[in-house]
Order: sequence, then structure tokens, then C-alpha cells
Amino acid sequence: MNTPLFIAPSLWNGQLNDYLAALTLLLLIILQFFLRKLSAHHDAKIYSPKLAWLRALSYYLAAYLVGWSSGVIDTLIETPLIRDEQSGNPLWQVMTALCFAVILFGYLRIWKVGTFHDNRIYRWWITPWYGIAWGFAQASIFLSIWAVIELSGWPLWITAITAYFVIGAYNGCWQQFYWDIYVSPPHNEKAFNTRKVLLAHTPNLLVCLIYLYLFGNLGMYFILQGVALGISASIMRFPAWFDDYSAEAGATR
Repeated sequence: MNTPLFIAPSLWNGQLNDYLAALTLLLLIILQFFLRKLSAHHDAKIYSPKLAWLRALSYYLAAYLVGWSSGVIDTLIETPLIRDEQSGNPLWQVMTALCFAVILFGYLRIWKVGTFHDNRIYRWWITPWYGIAWGFAQASIFLSIWAVIELSGWPLWITAITAYFVIGAYNGCWQQFYWDIYVSPPHNEKAFNTRKVLLAHTPNLLVCLIYLYLFGNLGMYFILQGVALGISASIMRFPAWFDDYSAEAGATR
């Protein structure tokens, strides 16, 4: 791939996804009302599944709006999941298999070893779907960062390298200072955190961005991140909003 990946953003064309963005914004505003009302009577140091779900849903809605405003959603709609010439391309086949292998090994093996679930109830009809939505939201944010950097007009390889470092810095700070405290339940084995970053998160980010750079498969990128975080949510046993679970927010072991 040597051409820009993303359609130049246009905030309103009167298309279906534009109306969905308007509805998304309305839902996000309503969620903030409920979130503010409930959090005002809750100790922020105690993890709450109900508040965690409201925050997560807010993030998902915001991620859609970011993707819509950056051109990611338009490009995703216009780009086929797999181009005709790719299915018979050995390099595409190898790289696709590599991306899935890196994610499956990184999260089912490395990430799992460094994660505890505190005997939370696993609900197959809620938890993995929450994780897939989490992955799609993360993909929308990551690709939006790429799309914004792409507006600089730099060569695609410089854009890709810059995006890798900016996304890595953003995601590290987001996870450490917000998500792993206020959304995800306690799950990190402190002694294993560095290995989880180096052997799960970093390979996922690097290999999947290389894949995106080489082939431009936006839909596949969304699927890959959905798989990664669907696994993560299942391993940590992300609680349902109605579960009676509480703990110190952000606690590690």
C-alpha cells in the first residue's frame, strides 16, 4: 500500500452513518447524565460493575463518533473486507495467519498467565460480546489516530511509523490511568505486567499495523482487535452490569 488509507473526513453528507452519528451523540449525552448521577453517590475507589458499563458504553459511543469524524467509518463502509486479488496472494495469507497467531498466542497464553479473575462469574452471552465491542471501539480510535496523521501528507511509511508510536503512547496512558481503574475490574498480576505489554499488546499493535500498511484491510483490522479484546474480557471475566461484585478499583496482585 502506497496510497492514503482513509477517505478525507466529511462531517455531514446526509448518509445513514451521519444520522447514526447524530443518534450516537444523543445517546452519549444521555449516558453522561446517568453516569454523573450515579457516580455522585459512589466512592470512586470502589469498583462498580454498573458504573463500569456506563463508562464502557460511553467510550464505545465516543469511539464511533471519533471514527465517523475522522473518515474511518466512511472508509470502512467503502472498503471490502478482503479484496479479490488478496485471497490468492501467499503474502496476504501468511500475514493474515501471523496476525491471528500473534493475537491468539499473546492473549490466550501470555495475557492469561498474568491475569486473575477474582472468581467473577463468566457469562458467555455477555462477556465476550462486550470484549468484541471493546475491540471494535479500540480499532476505531487507533485508526482515527492514523487517519489524522495521514492528513499531514507524509509518505505512508512515515505515517505508519508515527501512528505506531502515537497509538502506543495513547493506549498505555489510557489503560494505566483510566481504563484499568474505572472500567476493567481488578485483573493484573503486577509482576507480569511488563511481559503482558511486551509479549501481547506490543506484538498485536505492531504486526496488525504492518498488516494494515501492507494491505489496507480495515475490516480485518477491526476483526483482529475484536478477537484480541474478546479474549481479554473473557479471561478477566468482565462482570455483567447486574453482578454483585465490588473491589478496590485498579487493584493488582
